[in-house]
Amino acid sequence: MNTRRYNRTLRGAAGVALAAFGIAALPQLASANGEVKIEANKVVTITQGHYPKTTQAVQLSRTVSYADLDLSTSAGANEFQSRIQGTAEQVCDQLRAFAPAGSAGAEMNERATCVKGAVDAAMDRARLVVASAQKAKQP
Repeated sequence: MNTRRYNRTLRGAAGVALAAFGIAALPQLASANGEVKIEANKVVTITQGHYPKTTQAVQLSRTVSYADLDLSTSAGANEFQSRIQGTAEQVCDQLRAFAPAGSAGAEMNERATCVKGAVDAAMDRARLVVASAQKAKQP
């Protein structure tokens, strides 16, 4: 298989797989309908024989709803954080399944880094949403 056809095939397969997972290139935002976007990113290196390596950025995302939570309470804020953590783990697992790192140790390290990055980015926005809810409830 020549390099051009291989790259085209890879891009096509990656595009289909990523579309299925809900890829997005937007930053984490809280929407008006009570959702925060969780995103996970990975740079994939592809080697085909003696041809030069190519890299491609892969990004998956999902939204986490908080519309049903009372974020002005500790219980609501904790549930929101739990949802963010769980969704980040799911997205990073999907990303890892799409492009495995190789060794078991590298897989664990890469997953932990992915989850931490996705949670940290989403929690920046989530903290603002929670603070706004708590401020709105103050007398």
